Amino acid sequence: METSLDVLRLGAGLPERVAARIQMLLAAAPNPPAAARLLERLRRDSPSAFDRIASSPAALRCAVNLFSYSQFLSETVLQNPERILRVANSGSFYRVLPAEEYAQRLREFVGKDRAGAPGLAF
Repeated sequence: METSLDVLRLGAGLPERVAARIQMLLAAAPNPPAAARLLERLRRDSPSAFDRIASSPAALRCAVNLFSYSQFLSETVLQNPERILRVANSGSFYRVLPAEEYAQRLREFVGKDRAGAPGLAF
């Protein structure tokens, strides 16, 4: 019951196609109440980012899945919602990355000046 109320509240004022997409994604999510609550929080705290994410089917799917699975990553995204858009457009959200690719991404993230630092052997 609470989930359907969350969906109704979340969909209020959105275009019908976006509200329907949210409802469909939440129905298939492993944790609909958490995903709905975090989407609502995103909409409240970052309305323009929410609009951009909600208007992208790939980004909205990423957000609902992430919000269903990980509170830690959800909080990270809520602090910087543009991350969802970058991930959704990267093409790597739904594929398994080999260890070498993770290492390369970590090197790029850490930066060349810190790549040789102790504890970062990869």
